[in-house]
Amino acid sequence: LGLQPFPREAEGGIREDGTTRSSCLYTVPGPTMVVFKFSNYGDSMETRLLGARIRADLRPLLDGDEKVMLDFSGIDTVTNTFADECIAKLLLEMPLDALKAKTTFTGLTPMTEISILTALKRRQMQILHNR
Repeated sequence: LGLQPFPREAEGGIREDGTTRSSCLYTVPGPTMVVFKFSNYGDSMETRLLGARIRADLRPLLDGDEKVMLDFSGIDTVTNTFADECIAKLLLEMPLDALKAKTTFTGLTPMTEISILTALKRRQMQILHNR
C-alpha cells in the first residue's frame, strides 16, 4: 500500500532541522506538511473509541492543502481494530489513492506497520466487494 517513511524526530520534539512541535501538530519546512503525532493520545492505540476520536481530529487536516505525516513515534501498541477505526475507515470517505497522496507515515514499528496494512487491505477489500 506504499507507506512512505520520513526522517525521525530527535529527542524532545526537536527535529534535526531545528523545527519543534506544538500539541500534536507541527509544520515541516520545505514542501508544506503537517505532522500529526499519535503519541499525544498515549502510547497504546488499542480501542475503536480512541480510533474514532483520533480520526475525527485527523480528518479536517486531510481536507487541507498540506500533506499530513502520521507520526507513530513512541507508540508501543496499535491493534487491528484501532487501525481500522482510525486509518482504514478513512477509505469510506476518500479513495485509497487520495489517502496515499495526502499522507505519509513515520515512526512505525514492524508490528504497527502490519496492523495498519492489514486494516487497510481488509477495508479496501470490503469496499470493493460492496460495489
